[in-house]
Amino acid sequence: MPSQKQKASTGWLSFLPAVVLTAVVVVGLVFILRSVPGRVQTGQVVVSSPIETLPPTALPSPTETPTAFLTEAEIIMTLLPPTETPAPMPTPTPTPVVTPIPLAQLPYIPDLPQTAQSYTLLLRDGQVLRAFDRESGTERVVVDIAAQTPLLLAERQDWVMPFEWGAASPAGDKVALVLVDRSMTKVALSRYSIHLLNVETGELELLTEDGRLPTWSPDGTRIAYRYRAAQEVPRVLMDGTRIIIGTQQVWIEELRVVDVATKAITTLFTMETGSEHTVGEIQWSHSGDQIAFIQTFSDFANSGAVWTVPADDARKATELTPMDLYAGAVSWSSNDKQIVILAFPVLIVDLETGDSKQLTQIQYMNHYTRPVSIADTPWFVFAGTKWFEDEASSSSDIWIVNIHDGTLRRLTQAKEANLYPKWVPHTDKLLFSEQGVGIWELDLQSGAKVQVYSKDVEYLVMPQVQR
Repeated sequence: MPSQKQKASTGWLSFLPAVVLTAVVVVGLVFILRSVPGRVQTGQVVVSSPIETLPPTALPSPTETPTAFLTEAEIIMTLLPPTETPAPMPTPTPTPVVTPIPLAQLPYIPDLPQTAQSYTLLLRDGQVLRAFDRESGTERVVVDIAAQTPLLLAERQDWVMPFEWGAASPAGDKVALVLVDRSMTKVALSRYSIHLLNVETGELELLTEDGRLPTWSPDGTRIAYRYRAAQEVPRVLMDGTRIIIGTQQVWIEELRVVDVATKAITTLFTMETGSEHTVGEIQWSHSGDQIAFIQTFSDFANSGAVWTVPADDARKATELTPMDLYAGAVSWSSNDKQIVILAFPVLIVDLETGDSKQLTQIQYMNHYTRPVSIADTPWFVFAGTKWFEDEASSSSDIWIVNIHDGTLRRLTQAKEANLYPKWVPHTDKLLFSEQGVGIWELDLQSGAKVQVYSKDVEYLVMPQVQR
């Protein structure tokens, strides 16, 4: 058992940690109070603590900038990416103001010879062709292609443009039609053929295979056309140490002429094998000795360079204009010494000198319809748009231009587009289509405009076919 002295010693020791802790706290508080200026020092008795004034040296210098603290909004702005200064807006170019060209004064073309008083139109209604007599106003069915043959009359879906499905002979008794076999799975492989239609009886006769774009010679004995067919050619491949000999299919594109009576064929021009070039517009000279045609970029871009070639000599083909002229149609002058080219704008090329002359300004946009020569005159008719005239300037009108002096005359000014002008041979009449309104006839002497047919259809002109 512990003694009373040991118990007293142990009891005092039990309070020692608390005493030490209290002493540490007091010393800490004293240290804190001594480190804070203006506070009561230990051992002083004061009523209140005086306000301590900083010595002059402690005041900020007038030249020193006090530390600036950013607001929350300013901090956010510093984190955002810098704002780009927008580029200055260009000053818009004002639309040019073009004074509208008024209608030409009468007569449009004076002293035109008239040896025919009437004409017949071959109207297309799908696969049915009808003959419409202008004088009597009557029409009759000539042929129903689908009912007579498994072939079909070609159209846009067959890559045949409007009015290119047929061509009337100079005598007006026959029509060369482009028929297509659509039994192939791909349109590109469709087989085309040219058939002769007897307008009186409606009978069809095969003229040649793999042909389209038929164009009659002036005497009606020959037809120039575009030939396109697939052909197997040899192909040699290297496979390591082996040589493989096989074949590959390529497209052959040519300008050909076929004799209507004998069906003999002459090749006048062949496009480069493997290229996408095609034979575009084809036009015979009035004498029948020369053929002008367009070498197009492709079926998708049917414009390009203008060529001429003798109708009986393929070795003398001549390129008149480069591909980048983008010629879309051609026509011969009445003396066969110049060629009128429908491009941007209308041009004329002298075949003897090679010189070219611009007939219209660049502001005329011309539609794919060839310029048509009118009788033995220097006048050509075409369809086109004069830009920037008014709100209706997007419509197409009918114009005539004199290739000798460049005189330009406006023949129509309608709200709807006037397209595909055709001169009726041996008359003073001009035909054209007014979009959505039908076929119209314009008298080049009196200026009278008469609706010939109320439906908007494609047609061929046959001035000497009479019922």
